[in-house]
Amino acid sequence: MTEDAAAGAAAELVRDLNRAWQAQDWARLQELALPQVCMTGPGLQPLARGADAFVRGFRDFMAHARIHRFLENDMQVTAAAGTAVVNYAFEIEYSDHGEQRRDTGRDCFVLALTPEGWRVVWRTMFFAPQ
Repeated sequence: MTEDAAAGAAAELVRDLNRAWQAQDWARLQELALPQVCMTGPGLQPLARGADAFVRGFRDFMAHARIHRFLENDMQVTAAAGTAVVNYAFEIEYSDHGEQRRDTGRDCFVLALTPEGWRVVWRTMFFAPQ
């Protein structure tokens, strides 16, 4: 696979992941992550380890949030040696327990190339100051 093809496939995995959590397709979301996936939060503090915990984070958010708008822009991908780093700017408008919210920032993923294709190994989000 050429570097351009690898980068395109890595970007598509992240788009697929975003479609899956918004559609609440938890089985698909689980398929897109390695069993050892890690997720960090503010200050890069560990939030979740393992595919079940990774999916649970999205599931818990969607249990009380209603998405009104989600945009991903400025996707940047670097792929080499079976590893890809994908990050993009996001903007999300949603209701959370009845309160209107708007967040912006960057979402960042590290992917590993497996026989099944790209899979998420690590994720973090950087929120823009409000």
